Amino acid sequence: MKKNSLTIIGAGGHGKVCLETALRMKKWDSFSFLDDRKDIRDVLGYPIIGDTSDFSKIEGDVFVAIGDNAVRISILKSLIESEMNIISLIDPNAVVSQFASIAKGCVIVAGAIVNAAATLGMGTIVNTNAVVDHDCNLGDCVHVCPGATVCGANVIGDRVWVGTGAVIIQGQSICSDVVIGANSTIVAAIASPGVYVGTPVRKL
Repeated sequence: MKKNSLTIIGAGGHGKVCLETALRMKKWDSFSFLDDRKDIRDVLGYPIIGDTSDFSKIEGDVFVAIGDNAVRISILKSLIESEMNIISLIDPNAVVSQFASIAKGCVIVAGAIVNAAATLGMGTIVNTNAVVDHDCNLGDCVHVCPGATVCGANVIGDRVWVGTGAVIIQGQSICSDVVIGANSTIVAAIASPGVYVGTPVRKL
């Protein structure tokens, strides 16, 4: 097994960002992808070696770079059952508190901020210039999209999508399986799954 190799599952746009994040971390010297599309053979010069279920082709570490929260959590659970070594990616150009807790399978990309006593569940994405402030608790496979701000002491369930530029004011609770639209503002707790948009948000 190649200890310094990384296989990325998902070769789309998010996969490219995760690859570049991994390259900047300078922890691996060999990279490959798993992806279900048959029309591409490599990503930015790195080979696609199988489809997303070809776990036998994984050598060394693995990361799931699929933006869909439900798909990502499903693959992560399968990798755990297969006893694969799932890693997290933290860009050197992100700001992450030494007092934050980051579970396996997370990515924190360039320009993102994760502040003191924040907790990120498995497979969570903190995207470009997004902020997760102090004392937040995010569940598994949350996606904080580019430019979104999760203010302090928020509790967010699993598989929540915080859209680009959205803001969740301090001290709110968001249940699992919520989609928050781009540039929306959350000013009160959300207890029912669904899609929420606007300022303040309303359920569609």
